[in-house]
Amino acid sequence: MKVKVIETRDAYRGYFHLQQVRLQYERFDGTMSRDIVLEAIRRTDAVAVLLYDPLADVVAMVSQFRLGPYLNEIRGWGLEVVAGLIDKADPDPETAARRETREETGITVISLHPIIRYYLAPNSSTEAIHLFLGIFDSRVPVAGGGGLELENEDIRLLLLPYTVVEEQFRAGKVNNATSVIAVQWLMLQRERLRRQGAALGSAILADG
Repeated sequence: MKVKVIETRDAYRGYFHLQQVRLQYERFDGTMSRDIVLEAIRRTDAVAVLLYDPLADVVAMVSQFRLGPYLNEIRGWGLEVVAGLIDKADPDPETAARRETREETGITVISLHPIIRYYLAPNSSTEAIHLFLGIFDSRVPVAGGGGLELENEDIRLLLLPYTVVEEQFRAGKVNNATSVIAVQWLMLQRERLRRQGAALGSAILADG
């Protein structure tokens, strides 16, 4: 399928970078569309980490203020998985996932396993999310975390039994897309992870 880009221009450059693109794209009947103008936020890829201790059946989640939900429904705090942008200076997603986990929670993961890569809003953003499963030991005291002061982050770590996370999920308290995907994945994979965790201790997770 063909795309003909006619013009690209910056509409806004701040924390977000908004571009307007005038283009034509090939339609399914083989003809080219008329000129259309689309807008997209140009962002680097991001990582997200579902932190799970399969031996204790504990999930580590975070809570922080979010402007979007606050403006939409006066509800600025929810339950989330760890997430953050990949550093342009170090584009390796696994490195970024470990870094974001330490910065936000103080947790050092035992092992990290890719789950899926997906686009958060393909109609309006270039950002793709690399979602990982991070295995950790909930008995180990955490040091640090809470986010970065220079980024005005104020992040609370919550170590929650899986049953509580599922209850909160079903009650709509987990309501951002990345965390919904992560928790639903865990709901499907939890029994397998627990069996593997019991059999192998911290050296868990065959592909699947």
